[in-house]
Amino acid sequence: MRLRQVAGAIMVVALAGCGTATALPVTGHGKGHHGGPPSGTRSASLRLARQLMARDPLPPGARGLPQHPVPPGLRQVPGQIGVKTLADIYRLFAVPASMRQTAAYIGKHAPAGMTSGGTGQIGGRHGVTEMDVEYFLNRTPRGVSSADLIDTIVPAPHGGALLRVDAQVIWYPPRSAAEYLVAKDFRAVRIDAWLALSGRHVRRTFTSRGVIGRLTRVLNSLPASPGGLFPCPLEIVSYRLTFEPVAGHPEAVVNTAGCTSDTISVGGVTQPALVDSGQFGTLVGKIMHIHPSLARPGPRSARPA
Repeated sequence: MRLRQVAGAIMVVALAGCGTATALPVTGHGKGHHGGPPSGTRSASLRLARQLMARDPLPPGARGLPQHPVPPGLRQVPGQIGVKTLADIYRLFAVPASMRQTAAYIGKHAPAGMTSGGTGQIGGRHGVTEMDVEYFLNRTPRGVSSADLIDTIVPAPHGGALLRVDAQVIWYPPRSAAEYLVAKDFRAVRIDAWLALSGRHVRRTFTSRGVIGRLTRVLNSLPASPGGLFPCPLEIVSYRLTFEPVAGHPEAVVNTAGCTSDTISVGGVTQPALVDSGQFGTLVGKIMHIHPSLARPGPRSARPA
């Protein structure tokens, strides 16, 4: 995640992936464990990063510089705070045009297959000291969470500009075997819902094989989270699902609040968090018949219909 100044406002860039297959190299381990989503690998992510680097729209006259030493102002790698599975490669260039001209050129020349992730700048009392342009890959290969190019530009000491190009790829780590839930291993699922704005708590228990099957199928389809910090909306409703096991199997507990990831524990042991763009929480809300109107304060009963 990066904190970037865009049009005078601070914006948090979330790391999320489309997960759509493309003609680029497929990463990961085939179909994934237990038929779930594939994970990625560092080697495949580095190959993809090198492909992206070759697409960067370098301004006319850009001249490659040695990797070391990195000039002042370009030494800090664009941050991906807390991300565990990140491949980053970079190149340095000297550009005859000014910092603003360089940023404008790069911003007008989107690389093939990529979409603008916005522009940003850093400055102080003496004006703007850094500008950056970002592009995201339109469709990420399976096993990849996100892939982007980040161009960071600063003024050169004797005129022109210095440019750092980072190609960053974040891949999905493998899921643990324990967090793949088998519907027949559970006799019931107890769902607790907390409605933040009204301060109410709703609990229901389901023994339907269909309900348990739908919940486990969606959970099993989610990739493991690569980590990182994300912007979160106000948690209108949060859920805790307790899967009550049949004899000989462990209990599983899932917590979701509609904020990019779900936490899961099996037999009291915490498992890797799962990436969730809202599909699991939406399904739980439908099963519970909890709608936004029920989350608001007021005399309306919070009991599901």
